[in-house]
Amino acid sequence: MEIAFGPATSDLINEEIPALFDPIGYQVKIERCVANKKIHQQSSARFITLKGEQIFKML
Repeated sequence: MEIAFGPATSDLINEEIPALFDPIGYQVKIERCVANKKIHQQSSARFITLKGEQIFKML
């Protein structure tokens, strides 16, 4: 399964975002895409892609 979303802003630094998803088996890709370089340096907006397998168990 792969899901992408953004732009998303957060007080989390880039290293903290994968720490949320790695333990449950998702690879995280973070991109900062802003056309204007000055805005890019000041913006915390990021596009995030999660990739992994979702395994459902019957209870």
